[in-house]
Formats: sequence, structure tokens, C-alpha cells
Amino acid sequence: MILGGIACVVVSLIPAGTERTDFIVGRVIGGMLGKGFITVSYDAVIVWSTELFPTIVRNSGIAIVYVAACLGSAAAPFVLELDRINPILPFGLMGGLAIVAALLGLLLPETRGRPTAEVFESKNSEKATEMNNLKGNIEDQNEKDLLMI
Repeated sequence: MILGGIACVVVSLIPAGTERTDFIVGRVIGGMLGKGFITVSYDAVIVWSTELFPTIVRNSGIAIVYVAACLGSAAAPFVLELDRINPILPFGLMGGLAIVAALLGLLLPETRGRPTAEVFESKNSEKATEMNNLKGNIEDQNEKDLLMI
């Protein structure tokens, strides 16, 4: 995704609307490289997403990933209209967003060699277990007190 973002940013820096064929060819090649790299990374994101979500919420998580992708596709015609404001904006915006997404992806946990999560584990789960044990102890004590009366 980083390579696709870099290719798009480079395309945004090549002057548009000129008669020079080397600029036109450079923009086309850079645009196709950017699109190709981002398409490949999209497939990787889908596979990676299945590994990140625990089994219990996996379907909902993948649905959210697909909805985000569809929103991005729906925004494409509007991004194309940014060319009227400034020719740098369409490729610059898409390249910048791709680079930001790739960098944010680096913050996600590594799943290589680890089994997929079967349950949703939370930092609060230990506290919840502790509270349930405490509640059980109180109920047991109340039963003992009632039996003594």
C-alpha cells in the first residue's frame, strides 16, 4: 500500500495538461502502478482482517471492512472532481490516504504463527471474572448466614 501511495503522490507531482508525451506517459504509468499496488494490498487487507478479528465477531468485522471499501469506491467520482480545483488533488489525496492507511496498518498486532482468536478477550475480562467470583462468595456467605438462623 505504501508503494501505491508513493506512486500516486509522484503522479500528482508530474505536470498535467501539457502536450509533452513523456509527462502523459509518466502519469499513465504511475497511475497504473499506484492502482495495481493498492489493489494488491486490498486483497491482503481482507485476508489480514480475518486473522485480526476473533471468531465471535469475525463476520461483523469483515462486514465493516467491506463497507469501508465500498464507501471509498463511492467517493471515487467526487475525488475525480477535485481535478477542477487543482490537478494535484486527486492523486495527492488518494496517495496520501494510502500512505496513512499503510502506516496505521503497521500499528496492528502481528498474527504470523499465532492461532486465530476464538473468543473476544478484553482487559476488563479479568475484572469481570473477579467480580463474578466475589459475587459468588457473597452469595455463599449469605446462604451460610441464613442456614445459621
